[in-house]
Amino acid sequence: MPALPAMAVEMLARCRSDGATLEDLVEVLSTDEIVSERLLEFANSALLELGTSVSTLERASLVLGMRSVQILSLTVSLASHLPHEGGGEFDLARFWQRSLVRAVAGRTLAAELRTMTDDEAFLCGMLGEIGQLVLAEQLAEEYGQVLEHSGDDWPTRDLEQRLLGYDHSEITAAIFEHWQLPTFVRLAHSVAAPHPASPEVSCEEVVETGRILVLAEHITELVTRRDPEEALERLEAQARDFFGMTPCDIDRLLSDLHTSVRTASAMLGLGEIRVRPVSEVLSGLRHPPLDCEEEAPDTRPIETDPRWMRARADTSLRDAETGLPNQEAFELALAASIDGRLASSEPPAMGLVLLAPDPAEENGPDAERALTERLAAKIRGKDLLARLSDGVFAILPLSITAPEMRMLTRRLRHEFQPEGGDGQGPASGRTFCAAAALVESPTQGADAAALLARARLLLESARAKGADHWIHSPSGSCLGSETGRLDAGPAHP
Repeated sequence: MPALPAMAVEMLARCRSDGATLEDLVEVLSTDEIVSERLLEFANSALLELGTSVSTLERASLVLGMRSVQILSLTVSLASHLPHEGGGEFDLARFWQRSLVRAVAGRTLAAELRTMTDDEAFLCGMLGEIGQLVLAEQLAEEYGQVLEHSGDDWPTRDLEQRLLGYDHSEITAAIFEHWQLPTFVRLAHSVAAPHPASPEVSCEEVVETGRILVLAEHITELVTRRDPEEALERLEAQARDFFGMTPCDIDRLLSDLHTSVRTASAMLGLGEIRVRPVSEVLSGLRHPPLDCEEEAPDTRPIETDPRWMRARADTSLRDAETGLPNQEAFELALAASIDGRLASSEPPAMGLVLLAPDPAEENGPDAERALTERLAAKIRGKDLLARLSDGVFAILPLSITAPEMRMLTRRLRHEFQPEGGDGQGPASGRTFCAAAALVESPTQGADAAALLARARLLLESARAKGADHWIHSPSGSCLGSETGRLDAGPAHP
C-alpha cells in the first residue's frame, strides 16, 4: 500500500481526535509550504465574487471551514506526492488527465445540485483510479497484460475482472481504508464503485455523492475515450434517473469543463492538463444538435434589470461591517427577482434563505466578517448574498427549484453543524439559526413580500427551537399554506 504524506497522516489524526479545532489544523498545515500555498489559492478563488482576499492560513481556514480544510489539504498533499512521471507501460499523463476530469466534474455536479459535498466529490474523483496506479506499480507484469489487452483505450473494470479476478475499485477501497480517510469519502466511493465487500449505505447524503461520482465517471469517459457514444448514453440515462437532469442541463453544466480542468491542474501544481471542450465532443454525437433555448429558465430579465445590477455592483449600497449588499440593495434585488419571474409565461420558483447568529451570543465585527466569508465561499456566484439591517444574512438565488432549495439548506446546515450535532459552527464555535422559504409558481408582485415574511417567521421558529432542531413544511409551497403543518424534529445523525 502507498504511504500517505506525513502532513496528511497528522491532519487525519488531528481530525479524528475529540475537540479538534481550526487552530489545530492550521498548525499542521504550516508544516507543509506547498499545501499552505495551494489552500490560500482555493480560499481566494472562493472569495473572488466578494472582492476580498486572504493572506494567512488562519483566515483561509475560517473561509473554507474545517471539513473543506481537511479534504482540500488531503487532495493537494496527495496530488503533489503521487508520481507524475515514468510509469512504464502505464500512461501517467492520461491517468492524471482522467483523475482531474473526474474530480472537476464531480465538484461541478455537486455545486450545481447544491449538495454539501463539493470537496468530497473532488477528492473521491481524483483518487477514483488510484487502484490502477498501485496495480501498475506493484504488479507490473500482471497488470501489463491488462494494459496490453486495452490497446489504445483505458483499462476497464470489466477487463480487470476478466483477467485478474478483481478490479481497481477494490484496491482503491482498500487504500482508502488503509489511509483511514474520512468515513464519508470511503462510503461514497463504495456507492460509486460497488464491489463484493462494499457496505450497505442508507445515508442520503452519501448516496447522493456516490451517484454524483457515477456521473463524473461517465463524463470522464465521454471526454477522454476514443469512442464516447456509450458514455453519453449512460450519462444522460443516469443523470435523468438520479437527479431528473435533462440533456440540456448536462450540456450547460459541462460547457466550461475544459477551462475548469486547466485551472484546477494549475492550482494543484499538476502542470497544464488539457481536454477537448465538451461541445466539440457532443457536436460529433448529436444529430441534429439539441435546442435548449426553451428548456432552461430565462434569468436574463432579472440579470439585466437595473435594480438587480445596482444591488450587486453599487458600492454605496454596502453594509459597513461586512462589505455585503445592504438592506436597500436586497430590497432592490427582491423586486427585480419577482418582476423578472412574472415576465415569464410560466414564472419559475423563487426562494430565499435567511441565516443569523444566535442573538444570545456575542457577535463582534470579526465574527460577522468570518461568517460573511464562509457564506460567500459556499453559494453560487450569481446568487445574491446580503446583510439586512437587523444583522440577518439573506441568500437570494437567481434561480432555484424545490429540490435545489432542499439541497442548499441541507448544505448550509451541514456546513455549520459538525457531526456531534451540538449546533456549533466549526468556524467559530457559535450557534446559527437558518430558515428557507420557496414559492414554486409566483403569480403577483406581493408574493415577494409574502416570501420574506414567511422566511422571517421560520427564522423565529428556528430560534425558538434552539440548537439541533430543524423545521420544515410538508406542503409543496410555503406560501398560503394554512393547512400545512410545521413539523419539528431532531437533526439527522
